Amino acid sequence: MAAVRDIYAEHIDRARRKATDAKSFSDHRKLLEEKGLDAILIATPDHWHSVVAIDALNSGRDVYVEKPLTLRPAEGSRIVKAARVNDRVCQVGMQQRSGKHYLEAKREYIDKGRLGKITLARTWWHGKYADKDGRTAPDTINILLEYPTDLTATFEATLVPGIKGEGIEFCGTEWRLSIDRRHYEFHAVARGSQPVIVQADDPYDLRARQ
Repeated sequence: MAAVRDIYAEHIDRARRKATDAKSFSDHRKLLEEKGLDAILIATPDHWHSVVAIDALNSGRDVYVEKPLTLRPAEGSRIVKAARVNDRVCQVGMQQRSGKHYLEAKREYIDKGRLGKITLARTWWHGKYADKDGRTAPDTINILLEYPTDLTATFEATLVPGIKGEGIEFCGTEWRLSIDRRHYEFHAVARGSQPVIVQADDPYDLRARQ
């Protein structure tokens, strides 16, 4: 890490304890004037993502930005344009999409059409935070999206104690595919069929097959 930027000195000090040789800045534009920087990682509040990303891309650096990419949908197209005009890479921090077993499941079962016609995509994220941060109620969200192609997509999340786990499931006319950080499962619609189960020791390392 060659340089860090934050408007809070405490955050700068914390970062420099890990990257002792890094230069520090309070203005991202000053940081971008530095020579020898290959890529910029953006972990600012959401409303700053587009401004910093576009400035970084225009400076000739590749960008890794935490999700969400932008605060407002219209800002996304401006980031895409800046990446294309400057021939740079802009990656959004959806790290699970880079997991080996996620990529394999997509390649082997979705890309090859083995699910049949996909009619439902279901995602969920449940967790529990032990720290007391002043919340008076758990964060809970439920989303239902219906598309004209007879596809339904759902998402649900809660931090209520006692519920844990995350995953994504694709249901088709022929098969069902479920993926989480630990493995994926491929189930046939027909009764009595044996599932294909692929285990991963961690989110990014495919170790064993069953």
